[in-house]
Amino acid sequence: MRSPPPLSGCGSGARMSASRIFPAGALLVVLHAPGVTAQATADSTRPRSLADVDERPVVIHQGVVQYRQCLRDAGVRGHEVVEFVIDTAGHVEDGTLAVRQGQGPILDSLAVATARGFVFRPARMGGVPVRVLASLPINFGDGAPVVPTADSGVLSLECVDRAPELKSPGPIRYPEEMVAGRVRGEAVVEFIVDTGGRAEPSSIRVVQSTRATFGSVGREVVGRARFTPARLAGGAVRCRVRLPFVFEIARNPPTRVRGPEELMAVVITAWPS
Repeated sequence: MRSPPPLSGCGSGARMSASRIFPAGALLVVLHAPGVTAQATADSTRPRSLADVDERPVVIHQGVVQYRQCLRDAGVRGHEVVEFVIDTAGHVEDGTLAVRQGQGPILDSLAVATARGFVFRPARMGGVPVRVLASLPINFGDGAPVVPTADSGVLSLECVDRAPELKSPGPIRYPEEMVAGRVRGEAVVEFIVDTGGRAEPSSIRVVQSTRATFGSVGREVVGRARFTPARLAGGAVRCRVRLPFVFEIARNPPTRVRGPEELMAVVITAWPS
């Protein structure tokens, strides 16, 4: 058994295992189904085992693994096995895809999406195409460096399909002493949004603040705010973000360029009497 070179889209270390039982470079390992007779027909409801067919399926089109470098960097890695039925037209049959060995929802979704993209010349018995049960092993992130436990599975904004969004910050008060002195300023707070849409308390830190008071306000707001969680491959994931706070006195705030890993800024305006 040998491993093929990385596929298009898998430069970060995703590989599919090859097997000698498939000709023409196919990348499947077949699971043996219960014994069948030589009189099998195309409309049989039971998928066949590769060991029982006269002609084995051959890969015509190979699915692409969408494994990103940022997933590897976050320590999202492991070995997946997806099982499915190849139908009599050579396609992966709808409703038959199942993860038999998984490493969590992110890799499960990527593995299923990869398997769905395969097309085959179908298996045959007695010259008739038959359905066959097969499985696809995929290794995600071979050789990826060990990631500290606290950061394992924490993704960056560039890695997710949908970024977190602030949906309920609650009331925010402009610090009274800053209003009295007509002091403007900014603060940027970094934190991890968990899969429930809350900031993980131990992750909250002020990374930038023109005044310590502004940083304290930003930290307090983040601690009680609610977010829609980040999503990847259809599921909620942990995501590290930065949330800017702009404190402005009685006028429209200047245009602010959003920095790396930042969400849309929260603007707090005071109107001194």
